[in-house]
Amino acid sequence: MIRLQSEEFNLFFSSWLELFYPFLRLVDTTLLEVNIMKSLQQALADFDVMFPDKKAIFSALWLLRGRCSCGSIEFVVKDDGRTRRCKGCKSRVSVTAGTVFDRVRKISAWLRALWLLASGFNMSAAQMSKAVGLCLSSTWEMMQRFRLLSLGELPD
Repeated sequence: MIRLQSEEFNLFFSSWLELFYPFLRLVDTTLLEVNIMKSLQQALADFDVMFPDKKAIFSALWLLRGRCSCGSIEFVVKDDGRTRRCKGCKSRVSVTAGTVFDRVRKISAWLRALWLLASGFNMSAAQMSKAVGLCLSSTWEMMQRFRLLSLGELPD
């Protein structure tokens, strides 16, 4: 496992909180159980408004990542949004490489889950799989990665 430095860990989470904070206050998790589903649906609707497609998701992730390993911040944008070509070293850079989202195909489902967790919805992997539309095994792996990330570790 790759051990994140506490500075990197704090920077990553503070960046996510800055990105999500205006929308997190819209979710009230102190409602009765009857109203929790409405609140959950509202949280997912807020996510869909902010990130309507993969292009918006990758744009937000590039704002957080922003640099190539060579230190350059100038990129040539590719069509898919996930990868870009560095103008400095000409290498292909993926926004998810080296992060908890490395090799994730359904990035929007993973970010929906992270949105729900950051909004205060504590739920099991089975409940989360229904909420975000992933199979149980994928959701379990996702939750494990998020737990490791919260401990300051990142899987290889």
